[in-house]
Amino acid sequence: MKYFLYSNHITQNPDDCVAKVTQQETVSYDELIKMATRRGLTLTDTELTSAVKELTYTMIEVLSSGKAIDTPFVRLRPSIGGVFTNKDDVFDPLRHSIKINCLVGRDINVNSSNIALEKVKYAIATPFIERIFDYSTQEENDTVTPGGAAEINGELLKIDTEDPLQGLFFINGGNATKVQLIMRNLPSDLIFNIPTTLSPGEYQLEIRNKTNKKDLTMKSFLLSALLKVI
Repeated sequence: MKYFLYSNHITQNPDDCVAKVTQQETVSYDELIKMATRRGLTLTDTELTSAVKELTYTMIEVLSSGKAIDTPFVRLRPSIGGVFTNKDDVFDPLRHSIKINCLVGRDINVNSSNIALEKVKYAIATPFIERIFDYSTQEENDTVTPGGAAEINGELLKIDTEDPLQGLFFINGGNATKVQLIMRNLPSDLIFNIPTTLSPGEYQLEIRNKTNKKDLTMKSFLLSALLKVI
């Protein structure tokens, strides 16, 4: 597992750093199914896929009723996000959201000491998004609110707003929705309005900019976290 270090903007010591795991290889659902059947499982790939789909539908039904799920491989808990103005305030779908918290199940016991680590140098000439914070929900790298304000932190984030090719984009499949209003535009953080046109679904956030006036090559960084619009 490869990682690099970058400045910690939260602590008081300017020399403090935190680690970031680089985007590692991901095993797809189909690959996982094939790996499971290779272990001598009596089910075929098709049968196992069908069984997992049926289990998934059942889990969605249970969660949709407001109940929690506890399995050997995952624990799921519905929760409420957003800020309530006082104790008399009530749930408002315009200000609050229901999200599903996910924790590792009791049988997923990974011995982390077996994971080989390799420290690498981060290519500082490329922008890097550490996190996105949604002001409406007060959530980080999770739910985003169309029309609301958000902030991203990282490195080399400043965008030339006069260049139409540069900007922040919410990616959903093959569609990219560009952020139109950036209120704060600094190398370490941007504050902007989330596009009102985002439909419910999952998105990734991508930044495209030119980080050096001498190097006119367009650079980009795609935040690995999936952002939800409800």
